[in-house]
Amino acid sequence: MGGAEGAVVVGVDGSEHADAALRYAVTEAALRGTRVVAVVAWGPKNIFGGYGILEDPDVVEHRLREQADAHVRRVHGTVPGGADVPVELEFRTGSAADVLVEVSRSASLLVVGRRGHGAFRSRLFGSVALRCVLHASCPVTVVSAVGDPVDAAEATTSGPGPAWAHCRP
Repeated sequence: MGGAEGAVVVGVDGSEHADAALRYAVTEAALRGTRVVAVVAWGPKNIFGGYGILEDPDVVEHRLREQADAHVRRVHGTVPGGADVPVELEFRTGSAADVLVEVSRSASLLVVGRRGHGAFRSRLFGSVALRCVLHASCPVTVVSAVGDPVDAAEATTSGPGPAWAHCRP
């Protein structure tokens, strides 16, 4: 991988919020004339809740890479006008928040999906989106899966980004 220099970086995990974030990232990258780096944070604890892996970790990682690649291509294909935006998939070992904060150091924008945990639970258990907003080295956009899809033709070059409708407090 060429790194994330100047790219729009997005965290992906297969959730509907992450899919909305990926669609937003592709739309925003098209406007900026750059590429998307879709980051998957993984590790035995991320996948199995701390119980470890019972089979060869290399086999598990290979299978996860194939599934993530197919999923990212499928979601990328649903973005109007997104076909010309290159999307690279990057796997990193570690917690999602730590990995995304690290990758943000060279990104032009970090896009993350919002989970629907609410403020109280976020204070108790932490939140990837919150940690990214607080610690990332570049601007961060938090995207919700709630709302209508954004039409890239309606995007503007001033004011809020084109997928503003996806962002909810």
